[in-house]
Amino acid sequence: MNRADIRQAVFDQVDWQPDTSETLLSRLNRFINRAYQQLALEAPYFFFEDKVSFATQPDVKNDKTAATDLVRTEAGNDQWVLTRPRGIAGVDNWAIDGTWDGRVIEVKDPSGQWHRRIAREFWEDVPSNLLFVSLDRPWPNTVDIDMEYRITTPRYFLPADVIQVNSVRLWDPTRRAPLALTYEEVAERYSLDDIQGATNASGTPVRAFRQGHWKIQAPTKAPEVEKAGPWSGSDAAGQFDYCFTYIWGKRDAEYALSTGTSEALWESSPSPISSKIEAAIGSATSSGTGVRLTLPNIDWMLNFDQTATARKTHSGLRKRIYRRRYTATDQHTDSETPEVFEFLAEVDGATTLYEDNGATLADIQHRLRAIHGYHTLQLSPLPDARYDVDVRCVRRPRALDNDFDVPNLHPEAMDILIYKILVLFYEAMGNPEMSVRSQQMYEDRRTTLNNRYGSLPDTFRKRLARASDRLPRSTMLIDTSGDGYGY
Repeated sequence: MNRADIRQAVFDQVDWQPDTSETLLSRLNRFINRAYQQLALEAPYFFFEDKVSFATQPDVKNDKTAATDLVRTEAGNDQWVLTRPRGIAGVDNWAIDGTWDGRVIEVKDPSGQWHRRIAREFWEDVPSNLLFVSLDRPWPNTVDIDMEYRITTPRYFLPADVIQVNSVRLWDPTRRAPLALTYEEVAERYSLDDIQGATNASGTPVRAFRQGHWKIQAPTKAPEVEKAGPWSGSDAAGQFDYCFTYIWGKRDAEYALSTGTSEALWESSPSPISSKIEAAIGSATSSGTGVRLTLPNIDWMLNFDQTATARKTHSGLRKRIYRRRYTATDQHTDSETPEVFEFLAEVDGATTLYEDNGATLADIQHRLRAIHGYHTLQLSPLPDARYDVDVRCVRRPRALDNDFDVPNLHPEAMDILIYKILVLFYEAMGNPEMSVRSQQMYEDRRTTLNNRYGSLPDTFRKRLARASDRLPRSTMLIDTSGDGYGY
């Protein structure tokens, strides 16, 4: 049952033959998605489980046997940048492929005090034989030199749509049991959340527990679009509109998108949507028209596009452009026109112009996602190597943006979704009696299906943070239950 079938089922239930105005259909589509999301929170066990993966990052510390493996303030007096020599014998260079962007860097100043910063971006300069890292906050001065450092990842970020974690497991032949899932309060009480990086504090992870929430600010300005240049690529021309997001950092290359583009570590919610614009392929009498997008300069707004500074264009942020197709004309008219935003391209934070001329195909497998931030996990002990970690989970369902999109629900639960929609629909129609009756039908049917799908073991769930001096349920740290959860 797709979105169009669900909409018709609602009309059938209310015994109403409405007009099919765009306003009515759009409003009902919004009700469908709203009810769909609410059902995911109230009864996540009706949804198919999924598996997401990430790779751990071991700590990187200065090599005490290499006298030059130390950091210093940037020689050009840029307080947002630290440097280290490049190509030290026996010491690896810093990763400059974006996978270290967003990690925590700890630096010990000459007085012995440690400072913590988030690394915005790592890069190198071959002529000067230096490695650079830009910081989220400035260093206290511009004169400190020969400082010890540590680059660490104290927590790992699950995809933004994970709403319930059922198990965490290393994809490693030496450990086959799931990691024990522990409450935050227990982890703090027994110092399992130690992130100081002592030698004996790292190893193969055996436990996981929830940490804080993180998100990056969304853009507030829509892309400006205009016709410019020929449509010279192989993609079909047509009518489009656009939006974009900010991204920061990259996940391990093992988990790249289907196009080979690295998946972002963090991505913001989308910008406002541009106006619609028509692109056309050239002919014997016309050169055709592509689309030029004008985007804001986020590096400038963050004070990272200042002339004659080392941090110029190194804010760590990039822009990810999404395109929504309404028509396919001229060539490849058999292309699908789903009217959903699909990933098109990625540009640097300081880049303000992008030409969509048909040379780049949109990634139909990577649609724009609703992102409200990222839930985080900490592993204990801190990983001493790169491990692939599989997380069995329930994910927030993707919005049904197209009439042919199908809910990620067990088929038996479709009737429950329809009654949930009717609750909202009758309420909006000013019929509170039928809304209450629909709510009762929804709850009765949900109770019936709970007996089949709702018997999952108590698991580590995403929930609102709260302060408490009381340890919940059990403070057991050793797993004696045999189920791998440890409580």
